[in-house]
Amino acid sequence: MASLRANKRQIKASEIQIQKQIEENRRLATEERQQQSCPIIVPTKEIQNVPALQIPGTQQQYLYTPEVPPLKGNISWGLQFLSVPIEVSNIGTGPAFNVHCVLYGYDNAYSNQFISWNNGPIGPGKDETIRSRHPDQGELWLDRNDSVDGEHTLHYPSAGPNPNQAQACLTMTYQDLFGNKLVSIFDYTSYHEWVRVYVSMPSSPKITLDLKELNAKKKQSPKQKLSAPTIITSH
Repeated sequence: MASLRANKRQIKASEIQIQKQIEENRRLATEERQQQSCPIIVPTKEIQNVPALQIPGTQQQYLYTPEVPPLKGNISWGLQFLSVPIEVSNIGTGPAFNVHCVLYGYDNAYSNQFISWNNGPIGPGKDETIRSRHPDQGELWLDRNDSVDGEHTLHYPSAGPNPNQAQACLTMTYQDLFGNKLVSIFDYTSYHEWVRVYVSMPSSPKITLDLKELNAKKKQSPKQKLSAPTIITSH
C-alpha cells in the first residue's frame, strides 16, 4: 500500500511538472510571436514650419520664431494652427493601432501643447503624417509630470526656451496586434533634431493606460480637496 501511494504521488508530481512545462512553453511561444510582431513608431523628420492662422491686418507668422542658426528658431507655442504635421514611421515588424500623441512644450499651459488621438493603423515599414493640433478647452488634462510608463514624464524642463534643453517632448502610445500598449518618447531639440528618450517593447514592464486613457482618467477623477484643519475645542 505504501509503495502504491508513493507511486501515485510521483505520478501526480510528474503531471504537475509536465503541465508547468507546457504552460511555460506556451508563454515563451507567445512572447516570441509578440516580439516578431512588434511595432516601433518613431518621428523621422523635423517639424514643418507651417503658417499660423493669420489675424487680418497683421504679418503672417509661422511655427518657428525668426531666430538665426544655430537655434534655427524656437517653436511659437502661443500661435494658433489648423494642424502641425509630425512625420512618423513604423520601423518595427508589426502593425501599430490606436496611435495617440502629445507634443509637450516647456510651458505647462495646455494651449501651448499639440495633441492627436486615434491615428493608424500604421503597418510595418510604413510612414504616416500625424496631424497634431492645439487641444480644445477642457480637452487636455495631462500635465508635464504625468507619465505613461511610471518613469518618463511628458516633459521635464521647468523653464525655456534654452539651447541646452529640449524644446519639446513627443510622447506616442500605440498598441500591437496582441493588445499590448507600447510607448515611444523623443525630445525635440533647438536644432530641430529628434533624440530618443525611451522606446518600449513587449518584454518591457506593461503599460496599463495609454495617453488617451490616462487623459480620460484624469478628467473623470474628482479634484482633491485640502484637509480641513483640526477643530479646536475648549475644555
